[in-house]
Amino acid sequence: MRAGRLAPRALAISRDGTRVLAGNDDSCVRLFDLERRAELATLAGHGAGVNAVAFSADAATAVLGYSTGALCAQRLLRETPGPELTSHGHFVFALRLTPDGREVVSVALDGVLRVSDLSGGRERFRLRHGYAIFSVDLSADGRRALTAGGSELRLWDIERGCELASRLAHPGAVHSFAAIDASGRRAVSGAEDGVLLLWDLESGEKLAAIPTGSDGISALAHSRDGRRALAGYAYGPLRLIDLESRKTLRTYPAHQGWVRDVRITPDGRRNVSVAQNRTLALIDLETGAALPTPLACLPVAAISVDPAGQIAVADIRGRIHRLQR
Repeated sequence: MRAGRLAPRALAISRDGTRVLAGNDDSCVRLFDLERRAELATLAGHGAGVNAVAFSADAATAVLGYSTGALCAQRLLRETPGPELTSHGHFVFALRLTPDGREVVSVALDGVLRVSDLSGGRERFRLRHGYAIFSVDLSADGRRALTAGGSELRLWDIERGCELASRLAHPGAVHSFAAIDASGRRAVSGAEDGVLLLWDLESGEKLAAIPTGSDGISALAHSRDGRRALAGYAYGPLRLIDLESRKTLRTYPAHQGWVRDVRITPDGRRNVSVAQNRTLALIDLETGAALPTPLACLPVAAISVDPAGQIAVADIRGRIHRLQR
């Protein structure tokens, strides 16, 4: 499947695993049927690169974040651009939909978290973090959002539009943090000093500081049960950390250079990651073995993993690949 001539910046798989969205620098978003390996539609954009994409809960609408800061909702299979929900005025880094699919949370270079009503097409809240916000995650109930930017994390109540906890400060710049765990009570973050910090989100207290053995944590993920975290670095191997014993379980020499994105599949058994030099790694986390994939030698632009563990990969030539579970 081909998503144009340019390398896609962002990928998203629908909840049922049958469709994938690819956002490009040419301002277009392309919709594919993964089962039939066919393009269903090319959605006209707003004249700027698409940096973040997501499906609505019913997979009937695409939510798109642009390099101009615009956040738009577009009905799929319609040719005309969808309405603008809000505008950050600056580069959109990430967006998340609440579990009920009614609202979208977006973060950008302007340092503002915005909560927008997807059905009503209006902005509900603006919450200022204070620094450029590079990542955001939501609790399982969709009531709280955690943002990372500068040298701190901040926790927000997105139902009432207020801050919940005092700022969770790092000694160094926060490049990444893993998702809030399933209980909604803890989060883990990583910074340029190579230390993982484990947080109690109820009290705002730091539970532990876990040295990982390398500086420059650049990407982070944790298992669905919240017991393990996988860290990628500016230099050095990936490391799997046990958050209960606070020890490194295993190292994986998967990349040379800056790791841009790292994911753990929902079953906790595999890792998929991509580095700044466009290399892809697929690893069995239990044995440490690199899993065979025909994409190992292809330069990779973006990855996505669905709730069932299906993996979509975009290469720099604009082609979309599907890795079976």
